[in-house]
Amino acid sequence: MSDDLIKNNNHIYMISSEKLTWKDAEKACNDMGGYLVVIDDEEENEFIRNYINGFGISTYTALGYTDEENEGRWLWVNGSDSTYTNWESGEPNDGLW
Repeated sequence: MSDDLIKNNNHIYMISSEKLTWKDAEKACNDMGGYLVVIDDEEENEFIRNYINGFGISTYTALGYTDEENEGRWLWVNGSDSTYTNWESGEPNDGLW
């Protein structure tokens, strides 16, 4: 991955130029000692939205929200109990790009 890192509120974010599946993106983050993005509030949501839009990505973004362990029970990958939601209609879903 040849990608830029950016820091915001004591978090470090990276967007990959590679088109990865959710599992591969999760593994790449874990391999670097991190995890897929967890959005805890509106400020972070806007930061992430602007960051992604700055790269011109419009089709798929892997967030750290999953129902992999229990279908229909969505949890953040870092165990956060964040209750912030701002989903588009039909989201979250198990869709792939």
